[in-house]
Amino acid sequence: SGLNISSSIETTDQTEAIISMMFNSEEEEKKPWKPLSPLEIYDILKNVECQWWIAGGYAIESFVGEKFRDHDDIDVLILRSGLPEIRKTMSAWELFPSDPPGTLRPWASGEYLPSSIHDVWGRRNSDSPWAFQIMINDFDGDDFLYKRNHEIRFDLKSCTRVDQHGIPYISPEFQLLHKALRGQSKKTTLF
Repeated sequence: SGLNISSSIETTDQTEAIISMMFNSEEEEKKPWKPLSPLEIYDILKNVECQWWIAGGYAIESFVGEKFRDHDDIDVLILRSGLPEIRKTMSAWELFPSDPPGTLRPWASGEYLPSSIHDVWGRRNSDSPWAFQIMINDFDGDDFLYKRNHEIRFDLKSCTRVDQHGIPYISPEFQLLHKALRGQSKKTTLF
């Protein structure tokens, strides 16, 4: 009359395998975005036991203190070591790592993501629009490692800013370095 743990694990694994087989990355990537706001992200992540930051255009706007444009997405930056905590905290969300060269796939519970993965997309369920993108950053001791060249480092403390609502965001120096080398035209409209 007790719960059969191995049967529950087996069912979860089978369900995840079915979802994975039915998942079409190209179709899913075309689905619309309705990004959460920084305050909504804060409400979800405020009690996690790992460091996180709002990144991307919202980080630049937080630093400058004004909005420049509407946002198609929202970026949340975390350290790789925080992945298990983020996965646990967001267990009710559908999370999809982007396997290089950018193919989305379901994130199986208990799966540790390899160092080749730097992005995870999230949404409430398969009928919901995409709500956020988690950007994963590596670190060494107290230093961020720039993902394109680990010789470029930023002190974690100096990279952290906090807005008037208590929401952590990444410093403009780190954010602009990341954006500058990507060459995305929509980002240049900020200035």
